[in-house]
Amino acid sequence: MGIVEGITEWLPISSTGHMILLEQIIKFNASEEFMSMFRVVIQLGAIMAVVVLFWGKLWPFGMKQGRVISKPSVWSLWFKVVAATIPVLIISPLDDWMEAHFYNYITVAAMLILYGALFFVVENRRAAPHVSRLEQITYRDAIIIGLWQCLAIIPGTSRSGATIVGGLLLGLSRACVAEFTFYLAIPVMAGASLLKVLKTKYVYVIGGILQGALLVTMGYSTNLMLVYVMAFLFGIGNKFCGAMTHQINVTNWFASGRGTISSMGTLVSGLINAIMATVTGVLSSMFGYQTYSLIAGFVLAGIIVVLGLLFVCDAPEKYGMQQIVLKEKEGKKTRTIGADSKVYETAMPISKLLRQPLLWAVLVCPFLMQFACTIYYSNQSLVLGSMGLDVVQISYCVSIVSISQMILVPLFGVLSDVISARKTLIIYCVVGAANMFLFSLTSQMGLIGGMIIAFFYNAGMVNLYFGAVVATPLFGVNKSATITGWCNASVSVAAMIAPVFAAGLYGATGSFVLPLAIAGCCFTVVVILAAIGMSSKARKHLEAADKPYKEAETIAEAGGA
Repeated sequence: MGIVEGITEWLPISSTGHMILLEQIIKFNASEEFMSMFRVVIQLGAIMAVVVLFWGKLWPFGMKQGRVISKPSVWSLWFKVVAATIPVLIISPLDDWMEAHFYNYITVAAMLILYGALFFVVENRRAAPHVSRLEQITYRDAIIIGLWQCLAIIPGTSRSGATIVGGLLLGLSRACVAEFTFYLAIPVMAGASLLKVLKTKYVYVIGGILQGALLVTMGYSTNLMLVYVMAFLFGIGNKFCGAMTHQINVTNWFASGRGTISSMGTLVSGLINAIMATVTGVLSSMFGYQTYSLIAGFVLAGIIVVLGLLFVCDAPEKYGMQQIVLKEKEGKKTRTIGADSKVYETAMPISKLLRQPLLWAVLVCPFLMQFACTIYYSNQSLVLGSMGLDVVQISYCVSIVSISQMILVPLFGVLSDVISARKTLIIYCVVGAANMFLFSLTSQMGLIGGMIIAFFYNAGMVNLYFGAVVATPLFGVNKSATITGWCNASVSVAAMIAPVFAAGLYGATGSFVLPLAIAGCCFTVVVILAAIGMSSKARKHLEAADKPYKEAETIAEAGGA
């Protein structure tokens, strides 16, 4: 099987398709889970061969007169590779569905024939190429080639074949598009391989190493664009060992009290942020920013790697254990913390779940909350300055934000376990809406008003643990990781567009009254969605739609038994 992969990976024919056909001839005595992982991971060797072969063209740093220099042409190439990879990331949730429905030798054979014919047509009709060097590839070309790469989601479709066809139609030479295809395979196949083999602890480890390495690199970067790229990659590393991974781990290990446990992460995060803000300033002034970034990078990576390897574990069932149930004593009685948050395990596939209004209510809420919060936070100094506060008073209000984070966000988790996540969400968003709507009044109160709006800003930041606290009880532990990822993605999108939106409104009106009023409207919509879209009626609708899948699951289990 390795020989077939090695020969077919870099030819414009589907290596996976040929391995599927080989499995029809040679039967392997292995579980389907192992084979699914093996088909992806076996391609990692071919990817590493490309990295070794083209290392000189891929590494963005070099030496000149004893100094480390950056290679702008290599960075430009990597930017285009990233641009071409974005379409694949967007459609990646469909991969499992395509594999479940079209992963068979008939589909593979049909696609091999189709692309063979397509190559003949393209070769006979294409004009002389106008792009013969990688430097001539535009971002438009890269994105279009990335769209062609999306066709590889169909079993039997060659990823390199699809991108080469797309490149040839765009007017790229054979050599140019083939080389770009090689580079394009590195993030796609390496990422797919990692997703198949990584355990939770190694997700933390990779995230820690990535953050540490990039922190060091940023300290020695003199190119502004390079700093932007490093910051982007730092954000990826942060997601690896940040709130989303924390939520998934909490969901896996705790059958109750998820809100309380999730919120502890925020409390610790707030304390560390408060301490490190001072430490960063002191050490940077003592040693210089470059030396500090070097020290901080290695320390950060070391701490995360050690803690990840020692303390992070996969789901308890892998160790013959059951999920933890948190209990507390109430006089002579013992009650289960978070017992009211009953988990309903949906049986329908994700593709069908996407048609359910309840899921969209869950995905829209964190988006709106983050959007509302970012409108204030991204313009915090300007908002407080418009209230007549001086620099010292503004710094007091900024400190209030950190204090509030350590109070309000953990409190959300505790209250979710006591009175339900839905009710707590409504309460918090009512408070958040009032805080934004009353800005005109609080702006007349000077420092006191600034502290009020800064403190209650964190009422909306509970979206950080939306997946574990809100989504899991509604859709189940098995769907938690996927839905938590979507919740975090919606939060990230909101955080990206809200600053631009708020700045545009401020520029047009000369005031923050309208932007903050819109933020209040966002909170109000969340209240409505939580009250109606997440009501018992909405949950019953989900269960009714899920009933046929539950029955099929029961029949399958009975047949297996």
